Amino acid sequence: MTEKEIDLLDLALEILSHWRGMILWTLIGGIVLTALSFFKLPNTDAGTQAGQSGELSVSALKDKMTQAELAKADHVLVNEYACRQWQSHIENSVFMKIDAAQVYRADLVYAVDTDREKVDLTKLYEDLLSTSPMYAFVVSETDDITAFDAREMISVAASSGSVQGQADPSFCIRITAGTREDCWVMMEAVQNYIEKVYQNVIQNYGISHDITLLQDHINATSSTDLLQKQIDIRARVDALQSETADMIGNFSQEQMQYYQKMSENGGDVADDAPDPPDRVRYAVLGMVLGIAVFIFPITAKYILEGKLRYSDDCEVLFQIPILGYISSGQEAKGAFAKIDNGLYRLRNKKRCAIPIKNARELSAAAVLMAAQKKGVGCVHIVGCDLTMEAPAKMEKAVRRTLETEGIDAQAVDDILCHADTRLLLRNAEMAVMIEKAGCPLYMIFQELKILKQQKIEISGMIIIE
Repeated sequence: MTEKEIDLLDLALEILSHWRGMILWTLIGGIVLTALSFFKLPNTDAGTQAGQSGELSVSALKDKMTQAELAKADHVLVNEYACRQWQSHIENSVFMKIDAAQVYRADLVYAVDTDREKVDLTKLYEDLLSTSPMYAFVVSETDDITAFDAREMISVAASSGSVQGQADPSFCIRITAGTREDCWVMMEAVQNYIEKVYQNVIQNYGISHDITLLQDHINATSSTDLLQKQIDIRARVDALQSETADMIGNFSQEQMQYYQKMSENGGDVADDAPDPPDRVRYAVLGMVLGIAVFIFPITAKYILEGKLRYSDDCEVLFQIPILGYISSGQEAKGAFAKIDNGLYRLRNKKRCAIPIKNARELSAAAVLMAAQKKGVGCVHIVGCDLTMEAPAKMEKAVRRTLETEGIDAQAVDDILCHADTRLLLRNAEMAVMIEKAGCPLYMIFQELKILKQQKIEISGMIIIE
């Protein structure tokens, strides 16, 4: 004997055998959840509060304002957003924190040497180095600076015909930083990027040339240009704030309400009704939930129910020979009989489709052959409940077959609960079991245990659907 295992295929077929209920619950789930979506009130807190206080919605305020009034209100919102961005830049930018009285500056001067007299590559290099990819590369090679900082701290100077006595055209990269270490790191990053640009120019343009670094030293100095840029940025914020305050002071009542509503919700329309719910999505979700609700109890019952099933692999389960399977003989009828019968045959594909009478005769013959082979004079027929109609008919068929060959048969019913029937096994030599699907497994295991304790030969078992 062994523990009963869960057959996933059999479980799936068990669920599919209830396909009518599955379809019904699928439809119920889809209909219920779709119906609930119609009753859903998608109002936000802002919209609800506006309705309770009698204030106009954003859409209504837009309708009451002229295009000029609406444009001014939106302009204030844009100004406030820009002001917040510039204030964040002032607080977090490395560029804005540099002390203009103590600045470290590096000038990278490169000479461009080419055999083509009419080709001036300095302008090409200036264009390629004044691009977002270079600033992004520098940011990736350094810490604590943003792309905006890189644009402010790194600039490409205009080309010149001669630098430090050189006749070759040249270009200059100027780097500004607050510390020598930061200046050195950015200078190395720029040099690495210029090397990449040099390789790309040769590959993509096919112009043979050389670039030579003429100057790469770092100087400590003061910078009025840097100070002026910092002042300009702060002045820009002050100008935005002043302009915003003046415009708000001239707002009408509708403009003020519109401005307040949009400011509270980050510039998004809060109380306008959102798009209608996706009915198809609700329907599909409801159908899935309906199937889940239907399948769960069936699965739980299949796993937890400790009863014999006709589809079980009884030879493995009980570890004794199975002398026959007796089907119920009932076939589904109606419009969908083919589906039900197909699922039944698929679930019991290991069982031969034999008429009930022939199956009983074959099972009884198997019992007779086992009895004759062992040479016993009496066979005890054991079962949990031999009084039921199907086991009783099987017991009579076995008895008739044995008696034709002069072998006695003794029915021993429910040896677990009745001492009198258990005493009938005192002199038993051989037993055959007849069990019906739906019988608790623990009872069958107990019967097998008793028979083995009494050292009674178990010729096999007959399973009745």
